[in-house]
Amino acid sequence: MQGRMSQHQRAVSLQDIQNMTNIQEITRVYHALLHESQQLRGEASEIEVRKQKVQERVDTLDPLPTQLRNVKQVGSSLSVSIDATVDLAETISVKAREIDKVLERVTQAKSHVQDIVDLNECIDGVQDSLRKGLWEKAAGYIERYLQINASLLDQNSKLILEKAEKELNQVVSSKLATAVEKMEYDDIVRYAKLHIPLRKKVEAMKIYARYLRKLTEVDSDKLRQSINQSKRDIEMKMEGSVNYAIAYAKLLQSAQIKLKDEKRKLDELFGPVGLFYTLIELQQFINVNCIKIIQELTQDYKLELQLQNARKSSEQSQSKSNLFFGGSSNNSIRETISMLPALLGQITAVSQAHQVHTVFVNALTKACEDAIAKSEVYSSDETQKITQEMREKLIPKQLDCKMQELMSNYLELENFFMNHHVKNALTPPPEVTTEEDYAGFLSTATDEVFFVVQESTNRVKISADYNAICAFINFVNFVLDSDYYKFVSRCADVKAGHEMNVLVIGLNSAETTVRYISLLKQQIEAPCRKMFARVPDSLQKILACLGSLDDTSKKFNVLLQKNMEGWIQSQKQHVLQTLYLLNSISYEITEQKFSENKINDPFMEGFINTLKIILTPIKSSLNENNGSALAEGMMRMITTLFEKQLLNKRMNIWGARQFQKDMMQLLSFFSSQTKNKVRENFARLQHITQLLLVEELSEVSELLKDWESLGQSHLTKGEAQRILEQRVEFQGQKAVIY
Repeated sequence: MQGRMSQHQRAVSLQDIQNMTNIQEITRVYHALLHESQQLRGEASEIEVRKQKVQERVDTLDPLPTQLRNVKQVGSSLSVSIDATVDLAETISVKAREIDKVLERVTQAKSHVQDIVDLNECIDGVQDSLRKGLWEKAAGYIERYLQINASLLDQNSKLILEKAEKELNQVVSSKLATAVEKMEYDDIVRYAKLHIPLRKKVEAMKIYARYLRKLTEVDSDKLRQSINQSKRDIEMKMEGSVNYAIAYAKLLQSAQIKLKDEKRKLDELFGPVGLFYTLIELQQFINVNCIKIIQELTQDYKLELQLQNARKSSEQSQSKSNLFFGGSSNNSIRETISMLPALLGQITAVSQAHQVHTVFVNALTKACEDAIAKSEVYSSDETQKITQEMREKLIPKQLDCKMQELMSNYLELENFFMNHHVKNALTPPPEVTTEEDYAGFLSTATDEVFFVVQESTNRVKISADYNAICAFINFVNFVLDSDYYKFVSRCADVKAGHEMNVLVIGLNSAETTVRYISLLKQQIEAPCRKMFARVPDSLQKILACLGSLDDTSKKFNVLLQKNMEGWIQSQKQHVLQTLYLLNSISYEITEQKFSENKINDPFMEGFINTLKIILTPIKSSLNENNGSALAEGMMRMITTLFEKQLLNKRMNIWGARQFQKDMMQLLSFFSSQTKNKVRENFARLQHITQLLLVEELSEVSELLKDWESLGQSHLTKGEAQRILEQRVEFQGQKAVIY
């Protein structure tokens, strides 16, 4: 059988079949091959039956090991059966491979026959379809022709079909272009589809993208008309302004809406690359028109002139003084200052629209890349090539450069605007002539500074540009850390000898600044965390810049604490003079004297009145936080001084009770002076009091153990021993302290 097969293979080879052009001969060979295929299948069936019989014999061998005694004989028989089965399996495998080869030749023969049949149909069908204007049918014939084996085409057939293909291409391209020109959507879709079987998909995608571009151009023309109308209205009314930011945003939104609406249709027509070409076409149109809007914005607001005026003003400011004196006589500078809020607001709104559109395009590009990568239509090399082309063509280099230039100018003007108003806020106006006027001016300076800073910061946040936000945070930090810090530092300087009201304003300004910086940081950080949640690198850069505000806040806090402590120390001598009165007061008193002191206090009431005289003038003018902090600072100083005076006094049990009463009066006074708890500052004095009030020395050791077990021990054993020596009842005795 194998011999017969080999001979037949030599008689009718695959090359012979491919060279056949006569239908009758091909049919004869085809039937011969089918007959031989049936013979092979019959032999394979016989082999399969024999295999089953052998397998049944093999199956009967399974129980024999437990039933037969002669294991060796069974094993030999089993081995022979297995060898026979292997040989049979090999024979079946060979036959199966032969059948596959025959089937492959049969399939090729059928395909060859079908190509010949299709070729004849294509020649007749495409010419008839072109005459009748049946473009879809003609495209189908051309698509089939492009798939036929080229070796079957004779010269005449090839010329006829190439001519038909060229004619159909011209017709379809022309009709698609006309449909786009007339904006006839159904025809656009129809003729775009016809490009695909003609292998003109890329051309169709580009033309379809131009259609969507024309739709966007319609919106752009409406925006242009709106801008021009606004300009005419302004010329007539001599007031108002053109909102270029809205026009910029609407133009971008128009493109975004088109892309979203058409994405499904593009995927159906062209697959994932359809969106790619459309995105490129629209983005190129957007880039050109966005640049035009930016140019009109800068021309309308005379951006270059505003920059020149700002730079000129800054130079004048630096040459005159460290502080910019407001009310410049230069009309152009005043005009710039008045125009800046509107200009800066427009620029940040344009930037926001640009950033939003950039995020949209990046997301769409990523979706496009992923879809192309998952598609089985493109190889990995083709996918990489398309992706690279997409990234190169979608980068709006000119627009990005224009936006960078615009934002650079914006930051310069915003910084100038902020510095101008901050320095004006820190400079006394000419009408300030009296001490009272000056104090009024100082009291509002901090609020005015932070109002300006917040106004500028709110604008820059709108831009959604992390580079601009980072840069402006640094500008804000520099302003607060330079001129403003010098201003507050001069006012709060205790050693400068200011009037009390100036010092109080300086201290309040320092404390308010710490709170305002914290609030400003929160107002920047919270929206930025949402805005840049998907861009962690940008967010981290903003947070790093915000860290500099913390450093500036600490600097103001150090300034506040230093001058608060300086004022407290300036009152130390006055306090000591009053405390020296304790030297003339005895704490070795009788029970009767203790009772009399309740009515006629010998010291503490007078001492507290002195503290009131010291604290009340300044504390009544300080804000709540500073007032509490100042009282707590005084309390820490006085408790320390009071303890030193106490250690020089001898007392009996009634004197100890008098001291306890004095200490509680002092604690009560300071509790009324601050919103915070004060007992912790009196902890040592309270422990001293408890030691002095013991009846027997045997109680001391237990008292110290209780404090230690509670983690509240404020006295060492040596200090406790020295305090107990002040009790006259314990003279010559020594407490046993474990």
